[in-house]
Amino acid sequence: MAIDKIQSESINLADNFAFTGTVTGAGGVNSPRILACMNNYHTITANTATKVPFNRVDINTGGTWDSSNYRWTPGTAGTYVISWQVFGDAGAANNLRIIEGTIKISGTAAMTAFIDFRDYHGRSSTISNSIITELTDSNYIELFATIYDTTGNPDLGGGSSGGERFKTYISSYKIIT
Repeated sequence: MAIDKIQSESINLADNFAFTGTVTGAGGVNSPRILACMNNYHTITANTATKVPFNRVDINTGGTWDSSNYRWTPGTAGTYVISWQVFGDAGAANNLRIIEGTIKISGTAAMTAFIDFRDYHGRSSTISNSIITELTDSNYIELFATIYDTTGNPDLGGGSSGGERFKTYISSYKIIT
């Protein structure tokens, strides 16, 4: 069914339409967006919240990645999905007590997730979470991780290829509204 001109109050959206002109106002782009990962393992201080030192940015469209402060500013106000994952290794078997991750928006904690192993100590674990939130053009997002460990040298995990590089990551994109 070709449409020369719509002259009625409604159209049947179950029909097929062949458009020959330009359609405007439909769809959109989910940007700005970011995907930052870690290329390697990074030793952190046990029992101390540490900003995750992302050293690989796979996607940075429309926003600003600050590589010296490991944070992202979208540059455009809107509703955003922020997702993250942290792989933590306590450094030795039976040392991992709790692993915790916190997203901060402009320095304020927006969401925290943790896994508690105090009764059944482990060595390593992965935690992840997502949040949908409003950001201004100048808000910035950061990820902090804490590995509660009584001995050993805890690490945040990462890698340079394949799935290894997604052991610890942060991503965000604007939702089309």
